[in-house]
Amino acid sequence: MQSTLTINTALWGIFAKDAFARWELVENDPYYLEVSRNIHLNPVKADMVERPNQYSWSSYASYVQDDVDDTLVDSGKILGYFMDPKRVRYQEFVEDGVIREVVSLLE
Repeated sequence: MQSTLTINTALWGIFAKDAFARWELVENDPYYLEVSRNIHLNPVKADMVERPNQYSWSSYASYVQDDVDDTLVDSGKILGYFMDPKRVRYQEFVEDGVIREVVSLLE
C-alpha cells in the first residue's frame, strides 16, 4: 500500500510540477487587474470556450452578474477599481482582452 501511495504521489508531483511551479507576488494595482483578467480569459485562450462567461467552473459570473449568490468569491476588491456600473465596466475590461487577442491574430 505504501509503495502505491509513493508512486501515485510521485506521479502527481510530476504531473502538477509544470502547472503549479510558477507564482508571483502582485505588488501593484494595474498588474493585479491584469492577473484577474488573465485568470478569467484562460478558458478562452485554451480554446475551451469563446467567451469567459461560457466556462461553467469560472468565478467570472460573480464579477459580472448581479444575481449570482457566490459566498466563495469576494469580487469587491476587483470591482472597487471600476466606476459605476462596476460589473459592466469589469466585463468590458476583461472582454477587451478577447478582442485584442483576435486582432493580434489578424495582424
